[in-house]
Amino acid sequence: MSLGFNDTAIKRFTYDWLIRFAELHPFETHDSVHTNWELLYTDDNPLTIYSSHCSKYAAISPMFTTLVARYMPYIFYAPSLTTESGVIKYDDVHKEHHALSKKKSKIYVCGTCDFTSLTPGMITSFMKNRVFFYGKKLRILSFKNSTKSCMTPDELRYLLKNHNVEREVSIDVVLTTPVSISEILPLVAHCKKIRFGIPNLVYGENIANVFHHNRVCPTSLDINHLKLSDTAVLEMFDYLLSLQVRPHTICMTFQHQKSEALAEEIKQKYRRAGLRKHIFTTETAPLFGFLQIVTVHNEFLLDYFDHRR
Repeated sequence: MSLGFNDTAIKRFTYDWLIRFAELHPFETHDSVHTNWELLYTDDNPLTIYSSHCSKYAAISPMFTTLVARYMPYIFYAPSLTTESGVIKYDDVHKEHHALSKKKSKIYVCGTCDFTSLTPGMITSFMKNRVFFYGKKLRILSFKNSTKSCMTPDELRYLLKNHNVEREVSIDVVLTTPVSISEILPLVAHCKKIRFGIPNLVYGENIANVFHHNRVCPTSLDINHLKLSDTAVLEMFDYLLSLQVRPHTICMTFQHQKSEALAEEIKQKYRRAGLRKHIFTTETAPLFGFLQIVTVHNEFLLDYFDHRR
């Protein structure tokens, strides 16, 4: 093998590696948006683009300038971004201001990412076109007529993978096929506010172990459509009360009515944990489907009622 061939191979390998580096160009969080970045749209919700000329790597050499301009993803910043029926708000504005290459990825970084009126395949279209979303908060919302959005499990994983959501996630959606909580929870375990309104998310009797295994430590937890035994519910509260920093709000909505005896056992667990009951708001009810506990300092408020009335 000739020395010239080796030299060419090394250059090709190096160049391919630099292309990949440009394709995976680092980007900052929404908090770090600079005022000198190019403003694409100005109204009550401005959209900013991080252009290739803003990259510090583009200044290294003319070759880096070319590589970054050619392969760096389009990175857009906005305080909030709404996607309705698979269409990103302001997407037409992008096209008017820039001839966007279909070969390059698009990354949206925002404070709140809202997805509404979804049907299966809409998020898949983003996947195929290499469109990614990062935000402090992610919300998947229902249609305007209150019908839940619908998506595939893979589409949900796509939106949640790689810690794309920093702090808060709220998901109101029906999945095309049931999925275990153990598949979704690891993707949002780092979030401080978690809300699941997914009718066919399967929690299972080992829910407490799943939370413990993933070290979930939220400040607010709201889980709906629960089909759990009283034992599983009590084990869940054992885990939550064992945390060094306990959730200040816990909401649970059950598919089947629970007895007042369960609420009494939960109340006793809080008292044994050193908290005292501050106020008990509900009237005595033999059955309930909704349970809420709010903790303030060393006091707690426990409320439960039949949410189907």
